[in-house]
Amino acid sequence: LSPVEKIQLKMHTAVCSKCATYENQSEIIEKCLAEIHQPNKEQMKLSSERKEQILKQLEK
Repeated sequence: LSPVEKIQLKMHTAVCSKCATYENQSEIIEKCLAEIHQPNKEQMKLSSERKEQILKQLEK
């Protein structure tokens, strides 16, 4: 949004409780989805066995 549109939206949500509620709910959903989709560092680690397999494939 442009700076003017951002101001207009803030003014609107200040007087429109339904849009303010929607905005708050959307922010909550966005944060939850971001947490769900962040990969766990432990899940991203390769086992020693898998590392060896990859190295062997690269040597071919």
